[in-house]
Amino acid sequence: MKAMLLVLLPILLFVTGHAQVRIDFTGFHCYAETGETSGSDEVSILIGVFKDGKYLYSKMFPSSGYQGGVDAGGTYQKGAALLYEGAPGNLVLEVNAYEIDDIQPGDFLKDYDALQRSRFRGTDPQIAINTLTNEFNTKATGNVTTNDNKLYIKRSYLDAQGVQITGTLAGDRDIDGLPYHFKVKVATGGKQTGRNPFVGEGVGIEGVFFRVSHSRPEIKDMAIRRKWVEQNGAIGYPTGDVESLGLLRGTFVPFQNARIYQSATGIFLVQGDIYRYYEAQGGVSKFGFPLTDEQAIEDGAKGQLASWSLAGYTRVSKFQNGVILSGANKKAIYHTNEKYAAGPLLDTELKPGQSPQAAIPGNKVTTTNPTTSTVKKPTATPALNPQPLPPKPRKVSVKQQ
Repeated sequence: MKAMLLVLLPILLFVTGHAQVRIDFTGFHCYAETGETSGSDEVSILIGVFKDGKYLYSKMFPSSGYQGGVDAGGTYQKGAALLYEGAPGNLVLEVNAYEIDDIQPGDFLKDYDALQRSRFRGTDPQIAINTLTNEFNTKATGNVTTNDNKLYIKRSYLDAQGVQITGTLAGDRDIDGLPYHFKVKVATGGKQTGRNPFVGEGVGIEGVFFRVSHSRPEIKDMAIRRKWVEQNGAIGYPTGDVESLGLLRGTFVPFQNARIYQSATGIFLVQGDIYRYYEAQGGVSKFGFPLTDEQAIEDGAKGQLASWSLAGYTRVSKFQNGVILSGANKKAIYHTNEKYAAGPLLDTELKPGQSPQAAIPGNKVTTTNPTTSTVKKPTATPALNPQPLPPKPRKVSVKQQ
Protein backbone atom coordinates (compact mmCIF):
# COMPACT_ATOMS: atom_id res chain seq x y z
CA MET A 1 0.00 0.00 0.00
CA LYS A 2 1.36 3.40 -0.93
CA ALA A 3 0.26 6.57 0.86
CA MET A 4 0.52 10.17 -0.09
CA LEU A 5 1.91 12.88 2.12
CA LEU A 6 -0.40 15.03 4.20
CA VAL A 7 -1.11 18.48 2.86
CA LEU A 8 -2.81 21.39 4.61
CA LEU A 9 -5.06 23.73 2.67
CA PRO A 10 -6.01 26.66 4.91
CA ILE A 11 -8.71 28.79 3.35
CA LEU A 12 -9.66 31.96 5.17
CA LEU A 13 -13.22 32.94 4.34
CA PHE A 14 -14.07 36.22 6.04
CA VAL A 15 -17.59 37.20 5.06
CA THR A 16 -19.95 39.50 6.89
CA GLY A 17 -23.60 38.80 7.63
CA HIS A 18 -25.26 35.40 7.69
CA ALA A 19 -24.11 34.24 4.29
CA GLN A 20 -23.28 30.59 3.79
CA VAL A 21 -20.12 29.27 2.18
CA ARG A 22 -19.85 26.08 0.15
CA ILE A 23 -16.66 24.24 -0.78
CA ASP A 24 -16.80 21.38 -3.28
CA PHE A 25 -14.25 18.73 -4.15
CA THR A 26 -14.27 18.77 -7.97
CA GLY A 27 -11.84 16.00 -8.84
CA PHE A 28 -8.16 15.17 -9.15
CA HIS A 29 -5.58 15.02 -11.93
CA CYS A 30 -2.73 12.48 -12.14
CA TYR A 31 0.51 14.26 -13.05
CA ALA A 32 2.65 11.18 -12.44
CA GLU A 33 1.92 7.57 -11.47
CA THR A 34 3.54 5.70 -8.62
CA GLY A 35 6.28 3.17 -9.29
CA GLU A 36 4.15 0.13 -8.52
CA THR A 37 4.30 -2.79 -10.95
CA SER A 38 0.57 -3.46 -11.37
CA GLY A 39 0.05 -0.84 -14.09
CA SER A 40 -2.60 1.79 -13.36
CA ASP A 41 -2.95 3.21 -9.85
CA GLU A 42 -5.95 2.81 -7.56
CA VAL A 43 -6.30 6.14 -5.72
CA SER A 44 -8.37 7.34 -2.77
CA ILE A 45 -8.56 10.97 -1.60
CA LEU A 46 -9.21 11.66 2.08
CA ILE A 47 -9.81 15.26 3.23
CA GLY A 48 -10.06 16.41 6.83
CA VAL A 49 -12.06 19.59 7.48
CA PHE A 50 -11.00 21.98 10.27
CA LYS A 51 -12.64 25.27 11.22
CA ASP A 52 -11.08 27.95 13.43
CA GLY A 53 -8.43 25.46 14.51
CA LYS A 54 -10.88 22.68 15.44
CA TYR A 55 -11.40 19.35 13.72
CA LEU A 56 -14.90 18.89 12.25
CA TYR A 57 -14.91 15.69 10.18
CA SER A 58 -13.25 13.93 7.24
CA LYS A 59 -14.56 12.69 3.88
CA MET A 60 -13.36 10.11 1.38
CA PHE A 61 -13.52 10.59 -2.41
CA PRO A 62 -14.83 8.58 -4.07
CA SER A 63 -17.16 7.55 -1.28
CA SER A 64 -17.15 3.98 -2.62
CA GLY A 65 -13.47 3.66 -1.64
CA TYR A 66 -11.06 4.29 -4.51
CA GLN A 67 -10.75 5.30 -8.15
CA GLY A 68 -9.29 2.55 -10.30
CA GLY A 69 -7.46 2.88 -13.61
CA VAL A 70 -5.60 6.09 -12.70
CA ASP A 71 -2.94 6.89 -15.31
CA ALA A 72 -0.64 9.88 -15.76
CA GLY A 73 -2.37 12.69 -17.66
CA GLY A 74 -5.90 11.66 -16.68
CA THR A 75 -8.45 13.64 -14.65
CA TYR A 76 -10.88 11.75 -12.41
CA GLN A 77 -13.92 12.25 -10.19
CA LYS A 78 -14.92 15.37 -12.14
CA GLY A 79 -17.99 17.10 -10.73
CA ALA A 80 -19.08 18.95 -7.59
CA ALA A 81 -19.07 16.81 -4.44
CA LEU A 82 -19.95 18.76 -1.28
CA LEU A 83 -17.07 19.03 1.16
CA TYR A 84 -18.18 21.88 3.44
CA GLU A 85 -21.24 24.12 3.69
CA GLY A 86 -21.88 26.52 6.55
CA ALA A 87 -20.81 29.77 8.14
CA PRO A 88 -17.47 31.16 6.98
CA GLY A 89 -14.38 31.02 9.15
CA ASN A 90 -10.76 29.88 9.12
CA LEU A 91 -11.14 26.63 7.20
CA VAL A 92 -8.32 24.12 6.82
CA LEU A 93 -8.60 21.27 4.34
CA GLU A 94 -6.05 18.58 5.09
CA VAL A 95 -5.57 16.47 1.96
CA ASN A 96 -4.34 12.86 2.15
CA ALA A 97 -4.35 10.84 -1.06
CA TYR A 98 -2.97 7.32 -1.34
CA GLU A 99 -2.67 4.39 -3.74
CA ILE A 100 -4.46 1.24 -2.54
CA ASP A 101 -2.50 -1.99 -2.01
CA ASP A 102 -3.27 -3.94 1.13
CA ILE A 103 -5.51 -1.66 3.21
CA GLN A 104 -9.24 -0.98 2.95
CA PRO A 105 -10.18 2.70 2.37
CA GLY A 106 -12.85 2.47 5.07
CA ASP A 107 -10.25 1.42 7.64
CA PHE A 108 -8.01 4.32 6.65
CA LEU A 109 -10.89 6.82 7.04
CA LYS A 110 -11.76 5.36 10.44
CA ASP A 111 -8.16 5.51 11.65
CA TYR A 112 -7.69 9.08 10.43
CA ASP A 113 -10.89 10.28 12.09
CA ALA A 114 -9.97 8.60 15.38
CA LEU A 115 -6.51 10.18 15.28
CA GLN A 116 -7.86 13.73 14.77
CA ARG A 117 -10.57 13.39 17.41
CA SER A 118 -8.02 12.19 19.94
CA ARG A 119 -5.83 15.22 19.16
CA PHE A 120 -8.63 17.76 19.61
CA ARG A 121 -10.39 16.05 22.51
CA GLY A 122 -7.32 15.15 24.51
CA THR A 123 -6.28 16.45 27.90
CA ASP A 124 -5.31 19.80 26.34
CA PRO A 125 -7.11 20.23 22.97
CA GLN A 126 -6.03 23.88 22.88
CA ILE A 127 -2.53 22.70 21.92
CA ALA A 128 -3.84 21.23 18.66
CA ILE A 129 -5.95 24.35 18.00
CA ASN A 130 -2.98 26.64 18.58
CA THR A 131 -0.79 24.50 16.34
CA LEU A 132 -3.05 24.98 13.33
CA THR A 133 -3.60 28.68 14.07
CA ASN A 134 0.08 29.41 14.56
CA GLU A 135 1.04 27.58 11.37
CA PHE A 136 -1.43 29.64 9.38
CA ASN A 137 -0.17 32.89 10.88
CA THR A 138 3.44 31.89 10.22
CA LYS A 139 3.17 30.47 6.71
CA ALA A 140 0.50 32.74 5.16
CA THR A 141 2.89 35.57 4.36
CA GLY A 142 1.05 36.87 1.28
CA ASN A 143 -2.50 37.08 0.04
CA VAL A 144 -2.04 33.70 -1.61
CA THR A 145 0.99 31.71 -0.42
CA THR A 146 2.23 28.20 -1.18
CA ASN A 147 4.74 26.76 1.24
CA ASP A 148 5.80 23.16 1.74
CA ASN A 149 2.97 21.87 -0.48
CA LYS A 150 0.49 24.01 1.43
CA LEU A 151 -1.83 26.69 0.08
CA TYR A 152 -2.73 29.67 2.29
CA ILE A 153 -5.32 32.32 1.44
CA LYS A 154 -5.51 35.37 3.70
CA ARG A 155 -8.29 37.76 4.64
CA SER A 156 -6.87 40.46 2.38
CA TYR A 157 -7.70 38.16 -0.56
CA LEU A 158 -11.00 36.77 0.70
CA ASP A 159 -12.36 40.01 2.12
CA ALA A 160 -15.87 40.92 3.25
CA GLN A 161 -17.24 39.83 -0.13
CA GLY A 162 -14.36 37.50 -0.87
CA VAL A 163 -16.19 34.26 -1.54
CA GLN A 164 -18.35 36.17 -4.00
CA ILE A 165 -15.35 37.23 -6.08
CA THR A 166 -13.08 34.23 -5.69
CA GLY A 167 -13.96 32.72 -9.05
CA THR A 168 -12.82 35.71 -11.07
CA LEU A 169 -9.83 36.70 -8.94
CA ALA A 170 -8.42 33.18 -8.82
CA GLY A 171 -9.34 32.59 -12.45
CA ASP A 172 -11.19 29.55 -13.77
CA ARG A 173 -8.47 27.35 -15.21
CA ASP A 174 -8.98 24.02 -16.86
CA ILE A 175 -7.14 20.69 -16.91
CA ASP A 176 -8.79 18.06 -19.10
CA GLY A 177 -12.12 19.90 -18.92
CA LEU A 178 -12.00 20.49 -15.14
CA PRO A 179 -12.82 24.03 -13.89
CA TYR A 180 -11.61 24.89 -10.39
CA HIS A 181 -10.60 27.68 -8.01
CA PHE A 182 -7.92 25.99 -5.89
CA LYS A 183 -5.47 23.21 -6.62
CA VAL A 184 -3.26 21.26 -4.19
CA LYS A 185 -0.49 19.02 -5.49
CA VAL A 186 0.35 16.02 -3.32
CA ALA A 187 3.07 13.40 -3.70
CA THR A 188 2.04 9.74 -3.77
CA GLY A 189 3.70 7.39 -1.27
CA GLY A 190 6.22 4.69 -2.04
CA LYS A 191 7.02 1.59 0.00
CA GLN A 192 5.34 1.69 3.42
CA THR A 193 6.96 1.32 6.79
CA GLY A 194 4.76 -1.40 8.27
CA ARG A 195 1.08 -0.53 7.77
CA ASN A 196 1.35 3.15 8.70
CA PRO A 197 -0.53 4.92 5.86
CA PHE A 198 0.86 8.32 6.85
CA VAL A 199 4.50 7.53 6.00
CA GLY A 200 5.91 7.06 2.53
CA GLU A 201 8.45 8.09 -0.08
CA GLY A 202 7.24 10.57 -2.71
CA VAL A 203 6.96 8.99 -6.17
CA GLY A 204 3.80 9.94 -8.02
CA ILE A 205 2.02 13.32 -8.07
CA GLU A 206 -1.71 14.06 -7.88
CA GLY A 207 -3.49 17.41 -8.07
CA VAL A 208 -6.67 17.78 -5.99
CA PHE A 209 -9.15 20.48 -7.02
CA PHE A 210 -11.70 22.59 -5.14
CA ARG A 211 -14.34 25.19 -5.91
CA VAL A 212 -15.74 27.84 -3.55
CA SER A 213 -19.23 29.27 -3.92
CA HIS A 214 -21.63 31.46 -1.99
CA SER A 215 -25.30 31.29 -1.11
CA ARG A 216 -25.85 34.69 -2.77
CA PRO A 217 -26.07 35.18 -6.56
CA GLU A 218 -22.66 35.61 -8.15
CA ILE A 219 -21.71 38.65 -10.25
CA LYS A 220 -20.16 37.54 -13.50
CA ASP A 221 -19.35 41.03 -14.85
CA MET A 222 -15.89 41.87 -13.48
CA ALA A 223 -16.24 45.67 -13.81
CA ILE A 224 -19.52 45.72 -11.85
CA ARG A 225 -18.04 43.24 -9.37
CA ARG A 226 -15.11 45.61 -8.66
CA LYS A 227 -17.51 48.52 -8.19
CA TRP A 228 -19.47 46.50 -5.65
CA VAL A 229 -16.37 45.49 -3.68
CA GLU A 230 -15.38 49.18 -3.44
CA GLN A 231 -18.56 49.86 -1.42
CA ASN A 232 -17.27 47.71 1.49
CA GLY A 233 -20.65 46.09 2.08
CA ALA A 234 -22.63 49.37 2.29
CA ILE A 235 -25.19 48.33 -0.34
CA GLY A 236 -25.63 44.73 0.82
CA TYR A 237 -25.40 41.59 -1.28
CA PRO A 238 -26.57 41.15 -4.88
CA THR A 239 -30.13 39.90 -5.30
CA GLY A 240 -29.64 38.86 -8.93
CA ASP A 241 -27.12 38.59 -11.74
CA VAL A 242 -26.41 41.07 -14.53
CA GLU A 243 -29.62 42.13 -16.31
CA SER A 244 -29.78 43.73 -19.75
CA LEU A 245 -31.85 46.84 -20.49
CA GLY A 246 -32.22 45.87 -24.16
CA LEU A 247 -32.71 48.81 -26.48
CA LEU A 248 -31.61 51.23 -23.77
CA ARG A 249 -28.11 49.83 -24.29
CA GLY A 250 -27.09 49.22 -20.71
CA THR A 251 -26.99 46.65 -17.92
CA PHE A 252 -27.42 46.62 -14.14
CA VAL A 253 -27.05 44.38 -11.11
CA PRO A 254 -29.63 44.70 -8.29
CA PHE A 255 -28.47 44.78 -4.65
CA GLN A 256 -30.32 44.87 -1.35
CA ASN A 257 -30.29 48.67 -1.21
CA ALA A 258 -29.00 49.82 -4.57
CA ARG A 259 -28.33 49.14 -8.21
CA ILE A 260 -25.10 49.43 -10.15
CA TYR A 261 -25.66 50.56 -13.75
CA GLN A 262 -23.28 50.14 -16.66
CA SER A 263 -23.76 52.06 -19.91
CA ALA A 264 -21.95 54.38 -22.30
CA THR A 265 -21.92 56.97 -19.47
CA GLY A 266 -19.82 54.67 -17.27
CA ILE A 267 -20.43 52.44 -14.22
CA PHE A 268 -22.29 54.26 -11.44
CA LEU A 269 -24.13 53.44 -8.24
CA VAL A 270 -27.70 54.53 -7.39
CA GLN A 271 -28.57 53.87 -3.75
CA GLY A 272 -30.72 54.66 -0.70
CA ASP A 273 -33.68 57.05 -0.93
CA ILE A 274 -32.54 58.29 -4.33
CA TYR A 275 -32.51 54.71 -5.64
CA ARG A 276 -36.02 54.02 -4.32
CA TYR A 277 -37.37 57.24 -5.84
CA TYR A 278 -35.56 56.58 -9.13
CA GLU A 279 -37.02 53.10 -9.49
CA ALA A 280 -40.54 54.07 -8.36
CA GLN A 281 -40.77 57.01 -10.76
CA GLY A 282 -39.64 55.32 -13.95
CA GLY A 283 -35.93 54.52 -13.67
CA VAL A 284 -33.75 54.64 -16.78
CA SER A 285 -36.67 55.20 -19.18
CA LYS A 286 -37.54 58.51 -17.47
CA PHE A 287 -34.33 59.83 -15.91
CA GLY A 288 -31.73 58.18 -18.15
CA PHE A 289 -28.56 56.50 -16.90
CA PRO A 290 -26.64 57.92 -13.95
CA LEU A 291 -23.76 60.27 -14.71
CA THR A 292 -22.26 60.15 -11.21
CA ASP A 293 -22.32 58.09 -8.05
CA GLU A 294 -24.39 59.52 -5.22
CA GLN A 295 -22.58 62.53 -3.76
CA ALA A 296 -22.79 64.05 -0.28
CA ILE A 297 -23.86 67.67 0.17
CA GLU A 298 -21.82 68.80 3.15
CA ASP A 299 -22.72 71.54 5.62
CA GLY A 300 -21.17 74.76 4.46
CA ALA A 301 -21.11 73.61 0.84
CA LYS A 302 -20.08 76.25 -1.66
CA GLY A 303 -21.34 77.22 -5.08
CA GLN A 304 -24.34 75.49 -6.57
CA LEU A 305 -24.73 73.07 -3.64
CA ALA A 306 -24.86 75.83 -1.00
CA SER A 307 -28.55 76.64 -1.38
CA TRP A 308 -29.52 72.95 -1.39
CA SER A 309 -27.50 72.39 1.77
CA LEU A 310 -29.28 75.31 3.48
CA ALA A 311 -32.60 73.80 2.39
CA GLY A 312 -31.80 70.49 4.17
CA TYR A 313 -30.69 68.26 1.30
CA THR A 314 -27.68 66.05 1.96
CA ARG A 315 -27.39 63.69 -1.06
CA VAL A 316 -27.49 64.23 -4.83
CA SER A 317 -27.19 62.03 -7.92
CA LYS A 318 -26.98 63.33 -11.47
CA PHE A 319 -28.64 61.58 -14.41
CA GLN A 320 -28.84 62.14 -18.14
CA ASN A 321 -32.19 63.92 -17.81
CA GLY A 322 -31.79 65.75 -14.52
CA VAL A 323 -30.95 65.53 -10.84
CA ILE A 324 -32.45 63.71 -7.81
CA LEU A 325 -31.81 65.02 -4.29
CA SER A 326 -32.65 63.66 -0.83
CA GLY A 327 -32.06 64.51 2.81
CA ALA A 328 -32.50 63.05 6.27
CA ASN A 329 -35.82 64.85 6.78
CA LYS A 330 -36.61 65.56 3.14
CA LYS A 331 -38.38 63.43 0.57
CA ALA A 332 -36.41 62.73 -2.57
CA ILE A 333 -37.18 65.17 -5.38
CA TYR A 334 -36.34 65.42 -9.06
CA HIS A 335 -35.36 68.56 -10.98
CA THR A 336 -34.26 69.25 -14.48
CA ASN A 337 -30.73 70.57 -14.75
CA GLU A 338 -32.08 74.12 -15.16
CA LYS A 339 -34.21 73.99 -12.00
CA TYR A 340 -31.38 72.37 -10.08
CA ALA A 341 -29.06 75.20 -11.09
CA ALA A 342 -31.64 77.80 -9.99
CA GLY A 343 -31.71 76.47 -6.43
CA PRO A 344 -34.57 75.52 -4.05
CA LEU A 345 -37.06 78.35 -4.69
CA LEU A 346 -40.21 76.38 -3.83
CA ASP A 347 -41.62 76.33 -0.28
CA THR A 348 -41.82 72.52 -0.41
CA GLU A 349 -38.06 72.37 -0.79
CA LEU A 350 -37.18 74.54 2.19
CA LYS A 351 -36.58 73.99 5.87
CA PRO A 352 -39.48 74.80 8.26
CA GLY A 353 -39.61 78.52 8.92
CA GLN A 354 -37.47 79.42 5.92
CA SER A 355 -38.59 81.71 3.13
CA PRO A 356 -37.62 81.08 -0.50
CA GLN A 357 -35.26 84.06 -0.41
CA ALA A 358 -33.58 82.63 2.67
CA ALA A 359 -32.24 79.66 0.71
CA ILE A 360 -30.32 81.91 -1.65
CA PRO A 361 -26.72 82.35 -0.49
CA GLY A 362 -25.90 85.90 0.60
CA ASN A 363 -29.25 86.77 2.18
CA LYS A 364 -29.29 87.22 5.95
CA VAL A 365 -32.38 85.76 7.59
CA THR A 366 -34.09 86.37 10.92
CA THR A 367 -36.62 83.71 11.89
CA THR A 368 -39.52 85.23 13.80
CA ASN A 369 -41.51 82.06 14.50
CA PRO A 370 -41.55 78.42 13.37
CA THR A 371 -43.56 79.21 10.24
CA THR A 372 -42.43 82.63 9.10
CA SER A 373 -39.21 84.44 8.53
CA THR A 374 -38.25 87.86 7.32
CA VAL A 375 -35.43 88.99 5.15
CA LYS A 376 -33.50 91.93 6.47
CA LYS A 377 -33.29 94.64 3.86
CA PRO A 378 -30.29 96.94 3.92
CA THR A 379 -30.95 100.38 5.47
CA ALA A 380 -29.76 103.66 3.99
CA THR A 381 -26.39 104.86 5.26
CA PRO A 382 -26.58 108.40 6.75
CA ALA A 383 -24.41 111.05 5.12
CA LEU A 384 -21.16 111.93 6.83
CA ASN A 385 -20.81 115.41 8.55
CA PRO A 386 -24.35 116.64 7.85
CA GLN A 387 -24.70 120.46 7.44
CA PRO A 388 -27.16 122.33 9.69
CA LEU A 389 -30.42 123.36 8.10
CA PRO A 390 -31.13 127.12 7.62
CA PRO A 391 -33.49 128.63 10.24
CA LYS A 392 -37.15 128.75 9.40
CA PRO A 393 -38.53 132.29 8.73
CA ARG A 394 -40.31 133.76 11.76
CA LYS A 395 -43.92 134.57 11.35
CA VAL A 396 -44.68 138.21 11.96
CA SER A 397 -48.16 139.16 12.94
CA VAL A 398 -49.29 142.74 12.18
CA LYS A 399 -51.73 144.28 14.59
CA GLN A 400 -54.31 146.27 12.73
CA GLN A 401 -55.23 149.72 13.92
